[in-house]
Amino acid sequence: MARKRSTVTYYLETAPGLEEVAWLEIRRRLPRAEHVAFLYAKDQHGIVVFRYTGDPADLLALRTAEALYLLAAYLPDLSRGYQDLRELSERMTRSGDLAGAVNRYSRIRRRRPQTYQLIARKYGQHEYGRKQFRQAVANALDQINPDWQRIQKDADVEIYAGVYGSTILVGLLLPFPPGHRVSAPQAAAVLLAQPEPEGRFLDLWCAEGEILVERQQAGPARLLLGGAESSEQAAQAKEALGGGAAVCIWRPDALPLAPASSDAVASHWPEAPRATYVTWLQELARVLRRQGRAVILAPAYDLFREALRSVPALQIERGYSARLGDRWGRIYIVTFAPGQGS
Repeated sequence: MARKRSTVTYYLETAPGLEEVAWLEIRRRLPRAEHVAFLYAKDQHGIVVFRYTGDPADLLALRTAEALYLLAAYLPDLSRGYQDLRELSERMTRSGDLAGAVNRYSRIRRRRPQTYQLIARKYGQHEYGRKQFRQAVANALDQINPDWQRIQKDADVEIYAGVYGSTILVGLLLPFPPGHRVSAPQAAAVLLAQPEPEGRFLDLWCAEGEILVERQQAGPARLLLGGAESSEQAAQAKEALGGGAAVCIWRPDALPLAPASSDAVASHWPEAPRATYVTWLQELARVLRRQGRAVILAPAYDLFREALRSVPALQIERGYSARLGDRWGRIYIVTFAPGQGS
C-alpha cells in the first residue's frame, strides 16, 4: 500500500502584482492545493503561500513561479518589535518546523545538506534591522544543526528568511532543473489567454519570441504565429522557438491574416500614440475569433484604455496591475463586447 502523503506548506515568488494569477495557475495545475496567504514586497516580488499534498516535483511545472520554497517557518500578524525575533527563534528551535523542512528537503534532493547559505530580506519598518533579523535566524539554524557549515556560495541548500511587514517567512529554496527559464508576465499572459491544443495562437508583437516560447511550454498547439518588426528580430524569435512557430515581418495595423483566424492572442505592446493603438485594436478585433480571448501586456495602460473606447467591439474583461520589466503596467484580458459578432 502506498504511503499517504502529508500536507506540506510551500511558497513561491512571482513578479510584483501577479500573486492572484500565480494562484490561478496553482489551482489549475494542482487541484489539491490550499491557499494560505498573499504577500507583497514592493517592486521586488509577490508571494503566494499554499499547502499541497502531492509530489513536490509537480511544483516545478508552475510557469508563473520565479522561485519556489519549502516553508520552514511562517509567522503572521506580528508586532514588528524585538519580540518577533524571540518568537521566531522559539518557533524555529522548538516547534520542529525547521527540522521537518530539512528532512523533507533531504528526501526531495536525496541527500542531507551539510552546508547552507543564508539570505535575509526585510521590507517595512521594524524596531530591529535586517542584520539583527539575519543573526536571529542564523542562531536558530546553528542551534538546530550545529554540524552545518555556513558558506557564501555553492551551498547544499539556500535558506531565505524574509520579513514582509507583519509577517516572517523562512524557506528552503527548491531549485529548478538546469536550463529552466521563466518570465512570469509572459507566462501569465499565456495562462490568461486560455489557449486550446487545437487552437491558433497569435502574438502580434512577438519581439524575441518570449510569449510564443511560453505558449510552447504550455503544451501542443495547432499553430503558433508571431509578428516581428525587423528581419533581425524575426531571426532571434525563430532561434528561440527552435522552428516550432511561424514568425513573419508585418505591420500590426495591417495584418496579412484572415478574419476570425486566431483563437487566442497574447502580446506585449510597446508604447505608441493613442491613434496607433486604435488601429492595432481594430486589427485585433478583425482577426480574433468571436469566442476568443486576447491578453495584452500594456505598459502605457492609460493610452490603451482610451484607445479601446474607440473600438466598441472589444471590452476589457479583467485587468491586473503588474511589474512589466522595469516599470509598472497592466495585463488586460480583452474579449468581444456582448452582442458583437456571431
